[in-house]
Amino acid sequence: MTSRTAAGQLAERERSRERARLRSRRKREVRATSISTACATLAERQRAHANAAGYDAHRVLPLTRGDCEGGPRPCPLASCKHHLALDIHPRTGSIKLNFPDLEVWEMRETCALDVAERIYCRGTDATLEEIGELLNVTREAARLIEHSALRKLRRNAAALRELRELREGGA
Repeated sequence: MTSRTAAGQLAERERSRERARLRSRRKREVRATSISTACATLAERQRAHANAAGYDAHRVLPLTRGDCEGGPRPCPLASCKHHLALDIHPRTGSIKLNFPDLEVWEMRETCALDVAERIYCRGTDATLEEIGELLNVTREAARLIEHSALRKLRRNAAALRELRELREGGA
């Protein structure tokens, strides 16, 4: 009798580990790829800068959701900070391709503002797994990003209250 319960507990423990392993795995097997600008020659960097400047020079990058709400989808503004296809490090200039195996038009979502509106403003919930899939990170990495963002918001909440009080007091 005890051997059966011990065997049952062992089997249940194995099933639990397997569920946890499957839950934490990435949905996509292709990981994000970073391209360092330090490896590029000066001529390559100048050529890339000239091409990038000419690409979005005639377009105004959106600052708010209202600036790009009626724009074409998938979003053609790859240099926009809200674009999900790539991230550019502000200090080093290195480029991180979040979905190196996909072209922009193959992506399900291309704008973080679209995702935020769909999830938060319309009242639909998103799991960490769904957010991780959009960002091409694991569920745990999405949780850490959320935790970091909430910590920054809490830290800045006091400063925002002070600004509001100064603005209301001075008005």
